This record gives sequence, C-alpha cells and structure tokens, in this order.
Amino acid sequence: MALLTLQIFATFSFLFVVFIRHYAEKKQILDHPNERSSHVMPTPRGGGLAIVVLVIGTAFLSRNETDMNQAAVYIGCGIVIAFLGWRD
Repeated sequence: MALLTLQIFATFSFLFVVFIRHYAEKKQILDHPNERSSHVMPTPRGGGLAIVVLVIGTAFLSRNETDMNQAAVYIGCGIVIAFLGWRD
C-alpha cells in the first residue's frame, strides 16, 4: 500500500510541477540569474510549491495513521521550506 501511495503522489507531484512551470513561464514569474546563481538563463520559480503542497497533503491525509503531532511537524516544516525556498 505504501508503494502505491508513493507512486500516486510522485505522479501528482510531477504533473503539478509541469503545470506550475508552464504557469510561471506564462506569467513571467522567473528567477533572473545573478552572481550567486548556478543558471545563466531566467528560470521559472515556484516548482517546489508542488512538492510542498503534496507533502502537506500527505501529512494531512495520513493523520489517522500517525500521531497528529507528527503530522503537524511535517506540515510546519513544509510551510517553512516553502517560504525559505520562495525567498531565496
């Protein structure tokens, strides 16, 4: 069951990243390179949002199988990672 769940969420994550990337390109939500950047061309921002949303969703859906404190930690960490990633 865990492997099936992993496959489902990995597929959703991939599809959501593709959607966010196309949306970011269309709306010009781009990270323009500077001296600290590892890329040389503008790169779409926000792809990590898909990962964070699915991690939070998984924690929320698994709240019956795990301790609520543990699920809250996953959700909190996901939100912090999303914020730091966006700010960077």
